[in-house]
Amino acid sequence: MRIVLVFHGLPKANFVSPLAEISANPTLTFEGMSKVHSLVPELRALGSFDALFSSRMARATDTASILSVVFDLENHTLKGLSLYANKEGDEVVYYPGHEGENFGTWRKAGLAALETIFEACRPGETALAVSHRPVIAAIVCAAKGITDHKKIKALADDPGFVAKGFVILDVREEGRLGELKLSVVEQTF
Repeated sequence: MRIVLVFHGLPKANFVSPLAEISANPTLTFEGMSKVHSLVPELRALGSFDALFSSRMARATDTASILSVVFDLENHTLKGLSLYANKEGDEVVYYPGHEGENFGTWRKAGLAALETIFEACRPGETALAVSHRPVIAAIVCAAKGITDHKKIKALADDPGFVAKGFVILDVREEGRLGELKLSVVEQTF
């Protein structure tokens, strides 16, 4: 099966609140919504989609909402695609209870989310999955056998990584049950 990992659109900046629950979970800007819409022709060129999954965070569900309407798909939120934090300038604001999360956490959760998507879809199907740059970077690095947190962070921080707006993965079950083989099909980084 194929999974197209889509980066969420541009969230609102200066989304600062005394409540971390609000600051860590901004919605999309109009520019962010517009960029998601501009991605649609490229996504359509990939063919049809059979399922849509997203992070639970507002910026990802906003992105998924646009894709849901365009591709007539129900969105299924997955905890493992979520990033319970928001970077505002040099400061990272974590959603309460998620302060210790890092690339290792996001890698493990992201791979568990891929397992869920794999189990929900049939062979040959293609799913869209909307997530966050650090989570997608951790998944891509896992597909390439990279586990070093500094290398994952370097990929997540690379502007070229998000330039296309999505990454395509081929996923197949290999070996013993529960072991997925990931390969990056298309990348621009």
